[in-house]
Amino acid sequence: MFLYAKIVLDNLFHQQSVAKFRKELSSENFPQELNQAYERVAIRIFDNAHEARRSSALCILGWVATSGRPLRWREIQAKFCINPVDATCDFDERILDSFKTICGSLVDVELCDNNKNSESERIVSIVHPTATRYLQESNRIRIFEEHANAAIYFSQYLTSTPFQPEIGENRVYELALDGYYALQDYACAFWHHHIGLALSPLSNISPDLESAVIHGAKLLIRISQPKARSGSSFECENLNDHTKEYILSILEEQYALGSEGSALSEQTKYVRNQIESINYSEVDEHQLKVFNELHGCIRFKCPKIRCAFFSFGFSNKEQQDQHIREHERPFKCSKPECFARITGFSSLPSLDDHIKRLHSSDPPVLFPKGKDARNFTIHNAAARGDLNDVIALHEAGESLTSAERKNGGLTPFFLATKGGHMSVCEYIMKHAPTNPWEPSLSLKRICTATSGFFFIPGLGDPPIKEVVKNDDLQLFDLLRYLSRSAPSTGEIETIFCMAVGYGSEKVFARIFEEVEYCKAILNMFEASRISEQRWRTFCRICSTGLRLQSNRFGKQKLLLGEFLAKLMPALYELKDMAGPPTWERSGLREALLFLCGDASWSLLSIAISTRAYAVAECVLDLIEPIVQKRFFKVSFEVTLLNKLARAIGPERIKDAQSRGFKVSPLREAAWANNVTCMEALIPVIHDLDEHGIGEATILNIAAGANERKVVKLLIESGRVDLRQKNRNAQPILESRNGKWFLCVDAISAEKRGELTLEDFEPICDDTRNAIVGSPTDFPFKKKSTPS
Repeated sequence: MFLYAKIVLDNLFHQQSVAKFRKELSSENFPQELNQAYERVAIRIFDNAHEARRSSALCILGWVATSGRPLRWREIQAKFCINPVDATCDFDERILDSFKTICGSLVDVELCDNNKNSESERIVSIVHPTATRYLQESNRIRIFEEHANAAIYFSQYLTSTPFQPEIGENRVYELALDGYYALQDYACAFWHHHIGLALSPLSNISPDLESAVIHGAKLLIRISQPKARSGSSFECENLNDHTKEYILSILEEQYALGSEGSALSEQTKYVRNQIESINYSEVDEHQLKVFNELHGCIRFKCPKIRCAFFSFGFSNKEQQDQHIREHERPFKCSKPECFARITGFSSLPSLDDHIKRLHSSDPPVLFPKGKDARNFTIHNAAARGDLNDVIALHEAGESLTSAERKNGGLTPFFLATKGGHMSVCEYIMKHAPTNPWEPSLSLKRICTATSGFFFIPGLGDPPIKEVVKNDDLQLFDLLRYLSRSAPSTGEIETIFCMAVGYGSEKVFARIFEEVEYCKAILNMFEASRISEQRWRTFCRICSTGLRLQSNRFGKQKLLLGEFLAKLMPALYELKDMAGPPTWERSGLREALLFLCGDASWSLLSIAISTRAYAVAECVLDLIEPIVQKRFFKVSFEVTLLNKLARAIGPERIKDAQSRGFKVSPLREAAWANNVTCMEALIPVIHDLDEHGIGEATILNIAAGANERKVVKLLIESGRVDLRQKNRNAQPILESRNGKWFLCVDAISAEKRGELTLEDFEPICDDTRNAIVGSPTDFPFKKKSTPS
């Protein structure tokens, strides 16, 4: 119903006059079902359009409907500009109208995350599989003829003069700036796709067209065959003697084995090297516009033809080199269509697990249930990992991107990632515009006094969260490689925080293997060490992860320690003991104060206030050598962190308390009633009686908030002065407004700093206002006396 409404409204929106708008609303023209809605759009863009626009619409829809992957608008434009027969590219041949104007609501558009403001980088796709089926059944587009035309075009393109080995560097440079190589990425990766379908047994193309396809296939097979390869079942010299069936078998074998080392592969690398060497500052404005509008601004790409980054690439050479190193994993998947045939795995057990999860031929054993139409939905099928049902329901017209309910809910993609169903995730990402990094639409429960409970739509968690939470590295890699766009900086930060918070060691390691991710994370936290909000978000995620599963404590500490070592490596480097640290040069003083300094934005203070216990303990582990004065031991193992602490002053770091502004970590722990952190901090705090804002001691804070465990910890330490009074000269313990304050009138001066809990309770019996009402109201529940 939603798709139907979208098609109808979009068609009405594109009417060019009021009269045509009213005509579409008339009862004889207004569509009653989806195919009729498609028909109204087709009449407008085909029957009522002039010849040039009709021809453009057929060309665009024909390629988009048969393409091997989603196409960018610049690639579609390039096909109009490039003439492979003449080996020329004329930028003036590009279409000036937008694709929505030409094709209407039969196509959909998706913004590119890397360049959302560029129309040429937008991804164009058929709005829904039912639209492709309508175009084919109505004979508007002949699918196999479109594949044949594409096969002939790309065979002419890849065998044209600009792809010949003898072409010089200067000529390649000129052709690249003209935009001639704009279709190189698609043509190299998908010529097999079009030839295979054009010559398939189901194809009904004419004999002349079939002959032209076979001729082009022979030319491409020759230049795609590696110069030396063992195990091949054919010889290219004998291609002229074989039928189309044998040509198809050659294509299948060649596709499975790959084409590395072939003439086409080598020429592609040669052309790309010239493109990577282009210096934008030396290119005039018009040439640069042509290059960016047709080829795109990304120059650094993966050389592996079947890798997703073969077409989309990277913003710099360093990211490209790091990605290429990932392809060196020796254990490859044997399935020709699988992404892991390109990326591989570092160990055989990982490969076996991948095959079992994604390529197992054994269907899952499900307990038989009665047929219930209410449960036979694409969402339930995705949640239980039933790929056959997902495919059947999708082909029947159900959307892969719809929410569970009309007003919101989880999508099939989110449910599949949550269940770790790789095959379903792979199918959805190949057949629908999905982004694993973007937050999903969820329903938030709202309660009001008048209306009771109701739900409103809002942004929920991104699908990638469930993958990180489960530390599912294989599914994480699958989503990365099938994603149509790289994650934004903010999305990378979210993934990193979740990896640490949920103790996901495998995903954490993969994040820092990627140069782009690693650099983005370090830059974010390096540039904003005093950004309280960023660190609070990080600590809250760690606190949530620990609350959901307490055994994540050790993993959180381990991963955070690794991260801090990457963020501030100077603190861990072994140095000689000669000379004091140079603060201006190294920034070491700021690094240490960031960890455990006085301000409320120090990592220790934030960790305590948010109950991120693992983060707090990790910082305390770092400053433990300072507290214990281990830095006085002259040893080669003394780190610069210890040396820095000595130069700053041990008492200041040892106290870790307020020095004239804001609050100390211990005070944060008292306000938050954070007993765990109090237990860790009390032994290393020099002065437990220090006064902060408002002259309230830590004991004042704890007793005033009726935090019994914290008060008990402080008194048991034997290091608090029970004679203290607040700024109004009132005793610390007395009952006011239902809250207890410590009262110390009867305590002698000799007892200062020596009282234990057992000493304190008898004194309270003789102190005024100490017992008011039931004894159980007292912060320490007294032992009951036998009757």
